Amino acid sequence: MPKLVAVVGGKHSGKTTVIKHLITEFTRRGYHVGTIKDIVRIQTLDTPQKETDRYSKAGAEINVAVPKEETVIFIRKAA
Repeated sequence: MPKLVAVVGGKHSGKTTVIKHLITEFTRRGYHVGTIKDIVRIQTLDTPQKETDRYSKAGAEINVAVPKEETVIFIRKAA
């Protein structure tokens, strides 16, 4: 069963530093670590008018992009 840790705080309060240390320690202990980042200041990371954006606008709920060093999954939120 996955274990979850939430780190919350105000802007410039050290959240990223704490998270980096937690990731380092958890991976040192053999855990598999993933993160979820809430980005409230921008609407989308997808590039308007590129293929994945066009697929979403055509009705696809999930799009996966695979650049060289990562895999990006776009999941359209319900309106």
